[in-house]
Amino acid sequence: MNVLIDKRYELSSADFKENLRKLGQLDSLVSAGTVLIKPNFAAGSYIAADSHVVSDLSFLRIIVEHIRYLNQDAEIMIAESDSTGYGFAFLKFENLGIDKWNIPGVTFLDLSRDRLKRIEHPRSRYFNTIDRQLWLSETLLNADYILSAANLKSHSVTRFTGACKNLFGLLPTMNKEQYHTEIHDIIHDLTLAVKVDLSIVDGFYALEQNGPVQGFPVDLGYRVFSTSPVVADITCCNAIGLNFRQVGYLKLLGSTVDIRPDEKNIMGIRRRIAPPTFWLRFFNAFGLLIQALGRNIYLTGHRIHCADSPLNFIITLMRPLLLRFFDRDTLKKWKKRLLRSNE
Repeated sequence: MNVLIDKRYELSSADFKENLRKLGQLDSLVSAGTVLIKPNFAAGSYIAADSHVVSDLSFLRIIVEHIRYLNQDAEIMIAESDSTGYGFAFLKFENLGIDKWNIPGVTFLDLSRDRLKRIEHPRSRYFNTIDRQLWLSETLLNADYILSAANLKSHSVTRFTGACKNLFGLLPTMNKEQYHTEIHDIIHDLTLAVKVDLSIVDGFYALEQNGPVQGFPVDLGYRVFSTSPVVADITCCNAIGLNFRQVGYLKLLGSTVDIRPDEKNIMGIRRRIAPPTFWLRFFNAFGLLIQALGRNIYLTGHRIHCADSPLNFIITLMRPLLLRFFDRDTLKKWKKRLLRSNE
């Protein structure tokens, strides 16, 4: 079994243990020396804790306590990174009040201020060149067990956000808006790069219409537990009447990884949620188009101001066009030959 639906809001330690056993995760969690939990704390530096925008803090604490009950020796880390608009990770912990929990063996990991390590994956779509590298927290990558605790939400850019989109919050940079134009490729790469052992998507704490921040709270009456963030999200999409292939990153992941979600799992929980409004989707698409054009102009400007000769200036201007027909390694070889011949 790689996915199950749990309709119990009050989840006892025995229930949690049984879910782990059914998913084949019990032994891995019990033997882990470090357990890292990545909640959804989008806008957590200023948003109200009960808004459904961030993870259900009462459920998050219950999960922490259940893990501590099953594994008394593990170091449990609640991890978060900075967000756009001075959304510092430490301010999220402070605003939401979880830095006052004082649970023995539980620490808070600031993914934006930890030592970073470069990750390369052969099937990356975005992070696959010297100009676009993926750097993530070393502590995150060294964790024995990783749990993604997301809440089910509509999303103005990606249409849906759950377990996979939650991994976007692993990126250490504050200015994550720079990635929005390529967000589907980036979520695809993060899902492949980080091995998540257990994904939980909370439908009790869902958000509909103009999510992920401006939506309306809704209780769908279940949580999805899965050993695969992709399967968890596809199951959620099926349950809310959304074709997962309409979610860009899930369509990409569906062709990259082997997934066979069981339609029987969603019997009895199907319920549509209101999608983002037309105008929000329109202005998002329009804004992202301008942002993509602006980013290309910005990068071109940066390369021009670094040019030290007319030849380098011409190479800079021709580079975007040439990249449509030739790979970067080929262009680098040609550039070296040109520069040598002009010395």
